[in-house]
Amino acid sequence: MAGSASSAQDQTVLQVENLHAYYGQSHILHGVSLQVHSGEVVALLGRNGVGKTTTLRAIAGLIPQVQGHIKLAERELTHLPAYQIARQGVVYVPSGRRSFAQLTVRECLQVAVEGRGHRKKKDASEAFDRVFEIFPALKERLHVAAGVLSGGQNQMLKMACAFLANPIILLLDEPTEGLAPLVVKELHNRIAALAQTGVGILLAEQNSKFAFSLSERAYILNKGAVQLSGDVTDLSDSEEALLYLGV
Repeated sequence: MAGSASSAQDQTVLQVENLHAYYGQSHILHGVSLQVHSGEVVALLGRNGVGKTTTLRAIAGLIPQVQGHIKLAERELTHLPAYQIARQGVVYVPSGRRSFAQLTVRECLQVAVEGRGHRKKKDASEAFDRVFEIFPALKERLHVAAGVLSGGQNQMLKMACAFLANPIILLLDEPTEGLAPLVVKELHNRIAALAQTGVGILLAEQNSKFAFSLSERAYILNKGAVQLSGDVTDLSDSEEALLYLGV
């Protein structure tokens, strides 16, 4: 499996304990518990509608009705507003095309870098250099409007902007959705490169083959609860896991 730095495996950066989430009167998450280490890609798997996106949004503070505990490097985040959680280092990358369509790639990156206080020219330049090491294709499209990027390029731009926010943990929501197989392969390499920087990554995916190839551990959801968890080498051969995943 790609993407995990073994030397960082002992450092837990995200700890979720007995998380419940509600939309109005609807009880969506039922006691979800998981953890992510520094430099590790952890997969959150399951069919559509089982609670993957809700889990990410709850961690990011985007669902006001939650119970349980969400901790970032032992700091309690539960019930903090979303902007404070983001400032602590939890960065959510939603599915779909979400970039500013009228801005160029350079302008999108500039907004992201200034949002984290890199206002000095030297700081901004160093931040850009780090991004282009991970996403070299973006450097060739700096003057292209974000709205005309391909689906894969748009996904990479979103992740690059998220990386410029200096995350401790990235929450990636269905990054392969609607992408061609060749693009998915390239996205695999970019996510692995992100993890190599030491960032923890919680990857919500319906594409279990993609997620298994990137991750060392996985959690499988069904009906808003973790049904199975463990090493992907074990889960990928488990008939019960494959049944939950619908493959």
